[in-house]
Amino acid sequence: NTAADGIYSIVISSTDDAGNTFTTSLANLTIDTREAKAYVTTELDGISPNGDGAADAQKFTIRTSVSDGIVSWHFDVCAEDGTAVRGWSEKDSANVPASVVWDGLDASGKTAEGTFTGTLKIMYRNGSRVSVSSSPFVCSATPPVLSVKTAPEYFSPDNDGTDDDLFIRLSGTTKGKLSSWSFVINDPNGRVFWKTGGTASITERLVWDGLSNTQKDANGMAERVQSAMDYPWTFTATDSLGMTSQVTGAIP
Repeated sequence: NTAADGIYSIVISSTDDAGNTFTTSLANLTIDTREAKAYVTTELDGISPNGDGAADAQKFTIRTSVSDGIVSWHFDVCAEDGTAVRGWSEKDSANVPASVVWDGLDASGKTAEGTFTGTLKIMYRNGSRVSVSSSPFVCSATPPVLSVKTAPEYFSPDNDGTDDDLFIRLSGTTKGKLSSWSFVINDPNGRVFWKTGGTASITERLVWDGLSNTQKDANGMAERVQSAMDYPWTFTATDSLGMTSQVTGAIP
C-alpha cells in the first residue's frame, strides 16, 4: 500500500560472519501527495492611479491550499499580451503573501495604461506546480474624453420652420465604464434652464426645441429662450474609475 504522507528514513544494516556490524541511513525523505491549489481575486474592477484618493490602487487577495513546501513563487501584474509590468517573488518574501497591493505603476515608475491580470506561479518541493490568474481589470489615469457638436450654428426656435430645433451630438470615451453623465444648459443669468443625463450610456443625439424643462413663465408654461442671447452649456461625465471630465460651450 502507498505510505501515508510524512517524513521517512531508509536504514540499511549488515553484519558479517565475524560479527562486524555496519549501519547507514537516508533521512528526511518526505512523502507529500497533497494537491496544491490557489486562486487570486481583485478588489476592484478598475483603478485610476492619479492620486485623487478614489480607486488609486488594486488589492489582490491570494489563497493557497498548501502554504508550506514552497521552493519558489512569482506574482506578476501582466498586460494583455502577457508581459509582466510589475512583479514580486520569494526574494521579497519567503512565504506567499496573503495579499498584494499594486499602485498602478510599472517597474520604471510610470503609470500603466490598459487591461491587466494578476498571475501567480508556485513551485513546490514535491514537484507540483500551480499557475492561476485573476480576472482582468482596467488601469488608466486618463479621464473620459468628451466632445459636443451643435447644429445649426445659430438657433432660432420661433416656429417659423427655419432652424427651430437645435441638434446636439454628444460623444464620450473612457477606459473604464461610464457611471454617470449630464448635459446642462443655463440661462444668461446662470440658472439651470434645460438638463438631461443618465447612467448607462451617453445619449449621442439630442434635439432641443428652445423650451425649458426647469423653468415656467407667468402662465405656467415652459419658458422659451430669450431673443439674441447666448445660452452656455456644460457636459459632464464620470467613469467607474472615479474620474470626471467636463467640457463647456455656448449656444448662440
